[in-house]
Amino acid sequence: MAKICIVEDDQNHAYALQEKVKAIGHAVQQICTTFEEALQAIQQNIPDIILLDINLQNDNEGIQLAKVIKSFSSIPIIYTTALTASDIIEKAVKIQPSGYLVKPIQQETLKATIELALQKQKPNINQENTAVSTEDDATFLTVRVGYKLRKINLQEVKLLKITSKNYVTLVDKNDKEFQLRNSLKALISSLNSHFIQVHRLYGINLNYIVHIDEKEQMLCLKERTHIPIGRTFKENLYKRLNIM
Repeated sequence: MAKICIVEDDQNHAYALQEKVKAIGHAVQQICTTFEEALQAIQQNIPDIILLDINLQNDNEGIQLAKVIKSFSSIPIIYTTALTASDIIEKAVKIQPSGYLVKPIQQETLKATIELALQKQKPNINQENTAVSTEDDATFLTVRVGYKLRKINLQEVKLLKITSKNYVTLVDKNDKEFQLRNSLKALISSLNSHFIQVHRLYGINLNYIVHIDEKEQMLCLKERTHIPIGRTFKENLYKRLNIM
């Protein structure tokens, strides 16, 4: 059973969609009606699937929200919309959604789209063991992918992020992702001293920090990657950076 976040500003559509999600055996984690509400909910409690209205707040704001979500997570996004104009579709598909459903949404179509999105996500998840050197100067970790062992240079890993329950994604300097079955806290504790947790959902390689935006409480990493700083992690981060 997947946990699904519905982002829809029309109450009637939202509740109708909720009933269809329940009918096909999945759970609605939350219904959000605005960009800000949805972003906060998704960051605090990561769903397995997001059903996202393109015309959120009547300005195609759903597409902008999808772009932001994609910048920090690989959660499958399925668009729901009454819009079929080619220019809107062209903008929407640029963020590579996992599905595109036209209202009124049929229950069987919804079920098939969700199942396909979940199945597509599975091959990208490495469910095997990860071997990590526990020495302070460890420079790599080894991941078992099927019948192959993949060596990952830790110097090239810029951040770690929680993308779904019990899984952490490593992102390298080229934005290539490696998904591991582990908790963020446990993984960081097994890596070398260059890694630190800075948010409930994120850990970073200190060597990739470009600057800190204290007004927005954001870390700017190389390759224009922005990571939020969690309140409970700020003191330790500043201590590690020798900021007085």
